[in-house]
Amino acid sequence: MKQYIIPILAYLLAVPLLDFLNVDNYISYSARAILTFALLVYFWKDYKISFKLSYFALLIGIVTFISWISLENMNLTFGNEAFVPINNLVLAAKLFSMILVAPIVEELFARDFLARFFVNPNNFEKVKIGAFGLLSFIITVLVFGFSHSRWVQGIIAGILYSTVLYKTRRIDACIQAHAVTNILLALLAIYTQNWILW
Repeated sequence: MKQYIIPILAYLLAVPLLDFLNVDNYISYSARAILTFALLVYFWKDYKISFKLSYFALLIGIVTFISWISLENMNLTFGNEAFVPINNLVLAAKLFSMILVAPIVEELFARDFLARFFVNPNNFEKVKIGAFGLLSFIITVLVFGFSHSRWVQGIIAGILYSTVLYKTRRIDACIQAHAVTNILLALLAIYTQNWILW
């Protein structure tokens, strides 16, 4: 269980903790990405993931991107903070976090751990990847959705990524879908200079 809990805690708490210590926001954000990635590498053998291209996952990633930007004007958010990259190094750190770190750590926690945990809390590791449980589905989608400032888009994304999980029964496919969405959001943010998108 620690291989899921420790990286997600680092990912969620590093920035607020460093901000509390008055560390520059750009430094704290970069430190979070590096720390979380290091933890994922450390625990990698425990995840037992092999990557194989999933066209279904790529399609869902695109659909999620379209639904995300389509709802942008609804302004249903927990906040409107924009991460504006001040130089290319900061931009690279943001892209590294958004395209690589976030899809891996969030999908491992939500759809590898939580989705199985709420099917069988006593022995989640015996639950096969992609096993469906209604309570598990609802909790996973809501936790994922409300962990994003754009909670409506987050809930829809959670439903779509869970669809990938149940259809493919592969965590790597969920990671691919999530990464495609984030790549497209990043490209749009860079192209339009509308940094609120990411």
